[in-house]
Amino acid sequence: MTRSLILATLLTVSLCVNMALAITTEQQQAICSSVGDLAYQLASFRDEGMPLIEALATTPHLQGSTSDITNLLRSTNDQAILFVYSNPSMTPDAVRAHFLAGCLSYSISEGKEKSKGDREKIRGTWRMVSLEVNGEKAPQELIKTITYTFTKDKYMVKLGDKITTAGTYRLDPTKRPKWMEVTYEKTAEISIYELEGNILKICTSEQNSKDRPVEFATKPNSKQSLFVLKREKP
Repeated sequence: MTRSLILATLLTVSLCVNMALAITTEQQQAICSSVGDLAYQLASFRDEGMPLIEALATTPHLQGSTSDITNLLRSTNDQAILFVYSNPSMTPDAVRAHFLAGCLSYSISEGKEKSKGDREKIRGTWRMVSLEVNGEKAPQELIKTITYTFTKDKYMVKLGDKITTAGTYRLDPTKRPKWMEVTYEKTAEISIYELEGNILKICTSEQNSKDRPVEFATKPNSKQSLFVLKREKP
């Protein structure tokens, strides 16, 4: 593997961690292991006399680009290189351990923050803007009166001013698609959800079904419903 390719790869795998992509724990560990190994190679090049300016110039495929992602790539790579060259007393083994530990720590904390984020962002009142059941759209006159309100671990559904359903809910944002489960009056519903800005999508199976939806769509006889909700202004 050439010096240029090693440094470009270090840059790319570092970006994967910094962007906190939706990956499994095993994939995170594999990426972090690669980061550590590539940092070791970088430290070895340093000890062999590779000049800093040469290290910083070994990603020619990015030159001339000004996109945000490219800037993040270049920044991530430069920070890694500058750290290694700013700590000449650190052996390649020590450099590897440093990058591996930092990468794993970042992945774990970022995963917890993302999980916490959905639990906080879903709180509040949401008005239904679309409802599809078994492939058929519900009348707009009905759905515009329906609201969902989520608190820390409870929710309620209202039709106008009348509460029609109230219970508890759980989110699992580590799944793909993300999972939601609600319980009320000894009834359970398993769903998937997507939370993007002020839009919340929930696709749910019929009561007490064990077949969780796999996409945000319904079909005839699917026994599934798709809700699209928009956050109400505070």
